[in-house]
Amino acid sequence: MTKTSSSKVLQKVAMIIAALLFIAFATWLYFNQQKINYHSNTATQLSFSQANASLLQVDIDRLLGIITEHDEKSLTEFIEQRSTQNKEWLTSLLIGAESNEPLAIFGQRYLSALVQIQVSSDSEAPSNLHKLLRLIEDVSLAEENIIYLSQQRMVANLSQLDISIALANIILLCLMTTFIAMILINYSGFMYQVSLTRKYQRLSLYFSNHPNMLLRISSNGRIKYFNNSAETFLKQQQLDKYKLLPNATNEYIKQSIAEPERIFPYQHEVANRLLNCEMRFCKESQQIFISITQEVAQQQPEVTEQTTASIALQD
Repeated sequence: MTKTSSSKVLQKVAMIIAALLFIAFATWLYFNQQKINYHSNTATQLSFSQANASLLQVDIDRLLGIITEHDEKSLTEFIEQRSTQNKEWLTSLLIGAESNEPLAIFGQRYLSALVQIQVSSDSEAPSNLHKLLRLIEDVSLAEENIIYLSQQRMVANLSQLDISIALANIILLCLMTTFIAMILINYSGFMYQVSLTRKYQRLSLYFSNHPNMLLRISSNGRIKYFNNSAETFLKQQQLDKYKLLPNATNEYIKQSIAEPERIFPYQHEVANRLLNCEMRFCKESQQIFISITQEVAQQQPEVTEQTTASIALQD
C-alpha cells in the first residue's frame, strides 16, 4: 500500500471518526439544551409562585395556632375552606420538583393529613391531629419554613441552569477546537444555540421585578404569565387579569405574528387609567410579549379601542 493510498484511508477513517464524534457532541448539546429550556422555564414559573409561598406559610402558622388552642370548630372551618387553596399553592411551588425533595415530601404529607383529619373517626382524630401538629411545627422554624424551602428550590434550579449553560459552552469549545472545518460549515447553527441559551437566561429574569406590567400570552390570547407589577395593579383595581387585554387583542396578535420582532403599540383604558401597551412576537420562543405602562386618563377626546386598533394596524 502506497503512502498516498494509506493517507487516503487514514483521512477517510479520520472523517468517519470526526463525523461520529460530531454527531455525539451535537446530540449531547441537544439534550443539554433541553435541560436549559426546562430549568429556564422552571425558574420563570417559580419566580411567579414565590408570593404563594408567603401566603401558604401564613395559613400554616394560622393552623398551628388553631391546633395549639384546641379550637375544633376553627380547625373544621379551616380544612373545609382552605384545603383546596393550599393544594393549589403547593402545586405552583412544586413545579418540576422531585418527589424526594423536602418541599414535595411536606406537601404530600400535609395534604394527606388534612384529609385524614376530615374523614377520621373520633378515636383516630387525636392521633391524626398529633401527626399534623408535628408536621407543621417542623416547617414553622425560620430555616425550615415554606418560604425558605421554596427559595432553596429556586437556588437549586438556578444552579442547575448555570451548570447546564457551562456544560453547553464546554461542548461548543470541544467542537470548535477539534473539528474546525465542520464547525465552519455549521457555525450559524452553533451560534444560534448560544444566542438561544442567553435568551433563556434573560427570559428567566425578565418578568421578576420589571417596573412595567409584563404579560406573556399565547397565539389565541390566553395569558400564560404576568409579573408582580401587573399582579399589584390587578389587586389594587380588583380586576380580572384579562381586563388588561383589549377587545382587539386577536387583531394585534395576527399583526405581530405576521411581522415577528416588530413592536406594535396600542392604548387600552382600564379603570380610568390609560394603558400604553407594546406587543411583540418572539419567533424563537413562539411567544407573544406585552409591555404595559399606565397613566391617569385625562379629559380629552375619547379614544376607543377601534381607533387605537386601526392606528396600530396601519403603523
